[in-house]
Amino acid sequence: MQVSALVRIGAVLLLAAPAAEGGDWPEFRGPDGQGHSVETGLPAAWGEDRNVEWKAPVPGRGWSTPVVVDGRIWLTTGTAEGGGVLRLLAFDAGNGQETLNVEVFRTEDDSSPNPKNSLASPTPIVDGDRVYVHFGAYGTAAVSTAGEILWTARFPYETQHGYGGSPILHDDLLVFNGDGYDVAFVVALDTRTGEVRWKADREEPVSQAYSTPLAIDVDGRDQIISVAALVLAEVISGMIDASATRRPSIPCTRSRSSTTAPRSFAGPIRQVPATWNAVVPIPRAKSRISPS
Repeated sequence: MQVSALVRIGAVLLLAAPAAEGGDWPEFRGPDGQGHSVETGLPAAWGEDRNVEWKAPVPGRGWSTPVVVDGRIWLTTGTAEGGGVLRLLAFDAGNGQETLNVEVFRTEDDSSPNPKNSLASPTPIVDGDRVYVHFGAYGTAAVSTAGEILWTARFPYETQHGYGGSPILHDDLLVFNGDGYDVAFVVALDTRTGEVRWKADREEPVSQAYSTPLAIDVDGRDQIISVAALVLAEVISGMIDASATRRPSIPCTRSRSSTTAPRSFAGPIRQVPATWNAVVPIPRAKSRISPS
């Protein structure tokens, strides 16, 4: 059965879909980080008795996007059990049966500081027999698809509204932003061990943001586009090396936070962040994110 669309509102819903086999959707915004899908004929409307194959309850509260790999649906949630318990769940895409429910972290907070957010808003990544989960400053972990916690890591920072940015996977690196009002950074972890391969601090001043980075190739060189609070885009290059080099950022004076995911476009303008906060034109002859 193809998993063409999923809705999560206190439950996982599998919407009716064409019979053709669909591709996996292993991370936030899909396999290329761009939100592109080749599926057609998807349902445009649904209800309790319309275009729903099955519905399964999800304990707790979590805004993470479900991801789908090899017939299993993965998501995270946070339950209140004398504090917050951050969990990874899996469901059978064919019948909605829960196949995994593993506790990854515990926290003193039983809810997000912002009632519109959750303790489990970043989206997990499935890669082979591993699932990478990220709960902001509460912790990041690699979990086997059988439920064994392989490693954990924590990077504290202060936030007013909780956490929202998802990690990305590039080769053997797990990359995510940590944007608080005290410290702000982009960090790449070794997927095998969870150890820091490199960490790039934001330029001052910093503020809160909740965005997801994007890895792109520019003229044969890997770069990460990272949207921050006071800049629309910051380019981190040299990501395969043990260190990272920050390239010039694009300033933004109209917004103190960002919840966007960047997009990549071919042509002289290599990158335009998708943000409603401000629009900064990038001159064609002097793209600030292209290598010099």
